[in-house]
Amino acid sequence: MRNQKKRKVTTHLILTDEAQACEAESFLIQVAPQTTRTSGIIVALGTTIPDASNLLYNFYKSPTIPDERRIIFDWESVYEMKKQRSVEDAEKYKTRVMKEIEKYNINSDYIQTQYYCTFNVVGDRFTTMDRLVSYNVFRLNQYGIENFNFKDFDYIVASFDSARFHDYAAILIGGINKRYKQNTDGNRDSLYYEYTIFEFQIFNEDKKILSPDDLSIMVSDICAKYKIDMIIYDTTAQQLDRAYYLQKEFDKRKINTFIVPLNYSNKKMFMFQTLEDALIQQQIQVPDLSFRETYKAFDEFIEEILYLKKIKKENGKMDFKAPEGEMFRDDLVMIFSQFIYLPIYIKRCLEQDRTVTQNISNEYNKPIKFYKLTETEEEERSGYWRK
Repeated sequence: MRNQKKRKVTTHLILTDEAQACEAESFLIQVAPQTTRTSGIIVALGTTIPDASNLLYNFYKSPTIPDERRIIFDWESVYEMKKQRSVEDAEKYKTRVMKEIEKYNINSDYIQTQYYCTFNVVGDRFTTMDRLVSYNVFRLNQYGIENFNFKDFDYIVASFDSARFHDYAAILIGGINKRYKQNTDGNRDSLYYEYTIFEFQIFNEDKKILSPDDLSIMVSDICAKYKIDMIIYDTTAQQLDRAYYLQKEFDKRKINTFIVPLNYSNKKMFMFQTLEDALIQQQIQVPDLSFRETYKAFDEFIEEILYLKKIKKENGKMDFKAPEGEMFRDDLVMIFSQFIYLPIYIKRCLEQDRTVTQNISNEYNKPIKFYKLTETEEEERSGYWRK
C-alpha cells in the first residue's frame, strides 16, 4: 500500500451552490484541478457579496471567462419568470421585494447585492472600478517615465516598498504639482496637490526576497538616471535599516535624492483618508486601463486597489489591507498611497512644533522637508524630458 500511487479524483462537472460563501483560493487549489484532465465544467451559483476573496466574485471578474458565461438574474428577471408559473406568487414576491427596498434603500449594499446582483458595491472594499472611473482617474494616454515632460512638474517623486516575506518589492515614479484654490470667503487661497503616475515597476516578479544591497542598487539606478527629487520609503516593521543601506549607496554614487522614511504606525488611516480625498477631488491621474495588457506592474496595481479592504476595527479606527490568502497582496497600492501622502506628510512635519527628522541613523538625520534638485542637476535631467 505504501508504494501505491494516490488515486486522483477527476470529474466532468462541478456544481457549486452558494459560491459567495466559498473561499476562492482553497477551491481553485483543491477542487478545480479535478476538471483538468476531463476538460470539465465548473458552475458557480450564488448571490453577490462585496468580498473579493469569495469564489463567485473571483469567477465573475476572471478575464479568462467569456462574458456570455456570466449570467445575472436580478429580482425583476426572477419576477418575470415567476409570472410564467404563477402570477399570484410573482406578485407576492414583488411585494416582498418592494418592502425590502423601502426598508433598506435601493442604493444600500444589501439591496444591490441580494436583489440586483451588483458586483460593484463597495461594502468592505476600499473602492470599485465604477467609482474610479467616476473620479476620472484613468485620463493619461501614455505610460512610462520617459513619455512625460519633467518640466511640467514641481517635484519628481518615487515611492518604494522593499517587501517583506514573499511580497513584491516595487517602486512608483510620478510627478507632483502644487496648486491653489481660490477661497470664496476672500481669505488666502488654499493649497492642494495634483498627482500624475508615470509608471510602476516590480523588482522581483517571482516574489523572492532581495537583499538590501541589491535593492539599494536597483533603486539608486532609477534615482540617478532620472534625477528623482524625493523618494518616500516604507520603513514600517523595523525596515529602517533598508533606508540606511539606500542612503549609503546614494552617498557612494553622489545621488542627491532626498529620502523620506515613513513608518505606518498611527499614520496608515490618515494616509488612506488623504488618498480617498484626492480621488474624490479628481486630483490624481493614472494611465488609461488599456495599458494593463502590456505592463504587468500596472495590471497588478489595478487588481490590488480593487480588492483592497477597508475594515472598521474594534477600537473604531479603519484599517486598509488585502484580503486573507496568498493570492492577495497590497504592495503596489501601498506605494500608491504613500506617493499621494508624501506632500501632506511633509507639510504636517514642517507644521509641528518640533522639527521632524529622517531618523535613519545618527549619521543620517536631516529634517524632513520638501526637496528639489539644484538647477544644475535639473539641467542634467533634461535628457529624460520628452521633446
